[in-house]
Amino acid sequence: MDKNYDRSIELLCPTCASSQLSENSENDYTCASCNEQFSYEQVKEGNSERISVAVSEIKSEVVGDFQKQLNDIAKQFNKR
Repeated sequence: MDKNYDRSIELLCPTCASSQLSENSENDYTCASCNEQFSYEQVKEGNSERISVAVSEIKSEVVGDFQKQLNDIAKQFNKR
């Protein structure tokens, strides 16, 4: 599969749902809107539904593309 399945997910503040999160260090974020600080795990947990939806969409896309490739291979094989 040559297709790129990368996605960007806008992470929202777990407290106020603002998208104005800034990374202070490797595992520390601050919301510019409410000025709260969060660890990476807190941000990830607060955005778990958004992340799950994106993962499900990507899975569906990968499976669909894989099925198309298998069908194409089967068609080529049956032509022989």
